[in-house]
Amino acid sequence: MNLFLPTILSIIAIIVIGTPFTYYWFRWSDRWAESEKGRFGPKRKKDKGEVRVIRSDTDSEPSADGER
Repeated sequence: MNLFLPTILSIIAIIVIGTPFTYYWFRWSDRWAESEKGRFGPKRKKDKGEVRVIRSDTDSEPSADGER
């Protein structure tokens, strides 16, 4: 019985304090995410699978065994 009451009180305290804290935390993080979205603009669409390789004139050709 001695351990039962503190356990129940702890569970109730976690629910009573944790629920509003989590709610306000998510509200704050949503505001932050919206401001970052406005700062950096919307996400760009992904390429359609095209692969682009840009090589400079100084790049060496890979050897036959695949090492550079």
